[in-house]
Amino acid sequence: MKKFVSSRVLAGMAGILAGVSLLLTAASARAEIYPQAREGFFVGLGAGVGNAGFNTDSDRETGAGGSFRAGYALNDQWGLGLESNAWRKEVESVTFTFNVVGPAVYYYPASSGLVLRGGVGVGSIHASATSGSLTVSASDSGLGLTAGAGYDFRIMRSFSLGPQVDFGWMSIDSGGSSDQINYVNVGLSFDWHFIAKQ
Repeated sequence: MKKFVSSRVLAGMAGILAGVSLLLTAASARAEIYPQAREGFFVGLGAGVGNAGFNTDSDRETGAGGSFRAGYALNDQWGLGLESNAWRKEVESVTFTFNVVGPAVYYYPASSGLVLRGGVGVGSIHASATSGSLTVSASDSGLGLTAGAGYDFRIMRSFSLGPQVDFGWMSIDSGGSSDQINYVNVGLSFDWHFIAKQ
């Protein structure tokens, strides 16, 4: 993958962070009305930007990042679920998608909205190219690891919004060699909490 250096990328990331800051300022003003309640099922979606690279190559690419999670909060400190995060970009007419999916453990270290998560599962790479009506694609998979952190601002009893960072790593064996791929995504998380009414 060729080196991707662009001031518009930095400007775009700065704009996203500024927007997130404004949302969090508004959210934190209401956060105390709805205290954190870690119980029952939850579902979350995330969107943002990320940076990915192959092996120890210093040339990295900036693209779109996203995540999905669903699980169950066992108590105020621990939860279990399914975590999936991905990175995607078109590079020289080829669209690359990296994805890690698998079971995850969620840890809530305080009564605040801090969430730490991690898991082991399957990492996959998908590449596709389209020319006219012809599309050629290839996929491969291997061991995948995921880790992340976020902060939930509970702006409603059953809905929270906040910043998140996700890390994905995978090892793909192909043609007798092993490629290691990693990406880091930064973005905004939207989470729904299915809490039983008191």
